[in-house]
Amino acid sequence: MLVLPLNAQPLYPVKIDKKWGLINAEGKVVVEPIYEVIGEFDRFGFAVMQKNRQVGLLDREGKEVIPAAFKELKVLDSTLVAVVEDTAWKVMDHYGRTVVPEGYEEIEVWDQDYIAFRKNGQWGIVDQSGRLLVNPTYDEVFLEQGRYFIIRRGEFIGLVSLDGQLILDCNSSEVKSFNEGLIFFRQKERWGAVNAAGKILLQPKYDLYNKLSEEFIKLRIEQESFLFSTHAARIIARGHEDYFAFSSNKVLTKKDSKIGLLSA
Repeated sequence: MLVLPLNAQPLYPVKIDKKWGLINAEGKVVVEPIYEVIGEFDRFGFAVMQKNRQVGLLDREGKEVIPAAFKELKVLDSTLVAVVEDTAWKVMDHYGRTVVPEGYEEIEVWDQDYIAFRKNGQWGIVDQSGRLLVNPTYDEVFLEQGRYFIIRRGEFIGLVSLDGQLILDCNSSEVKSFNEGLIFFRQKERWGAVNAAGKILLQPKYDLYNKLSEEFIKLRIEQESFLFSTHAARIIARGHEDYFAFSSNKVLTKKDSKIGLLSA
């Protein structure tokens, strides 16, 4: 009898009469030796096993989470596996539901919530249930600060919400999130802004923007300054030479060498 001890595991693979099973720390057989191979338990608590020349998955209690019905199997995280059933890989959950169909070339799992996949050289995104959020039509996709997906096509980038709604098409050279409801984007060296629903709040015509506080943003076109209120979601002042941070809900204004105070 050959026993392979595995650190910090409640069950241990054991080989009896050329078959593999599992025993506990007291040496009691918990899973009968019916498998051709049982691999090591990974950091997610699963072990790949083989039966009748097909592979499946066991959990730490020795239960068959995935039956031995596949040519190859890779554990992706605590809920997802990649398997080869015929000739191509697909991603499925532990309930046997297909999350990413066959035919992908590469995948990335993000925060156990989203999966980026490459198909025909283009990237798309699904959630853990397999719901398609972003069609595989982009050169690159990224998860941005856990708030949005950045999509890239050629030199330009866009933005998609976590539920798959297009916020910005791929026509910007830069995108910056100010807060959850305000996103600045740059097109042809000019800045504009949208809200989380994709509504244009500022047309892309500003040379620069500068945060004064969570409430106020200073904008500039050449020598002209504007004051944008994040609360009102619009420009609330213009015509002053400059604006300066004063407090969370007040700004100093300058015009003709005179200083004023503007409240939200």
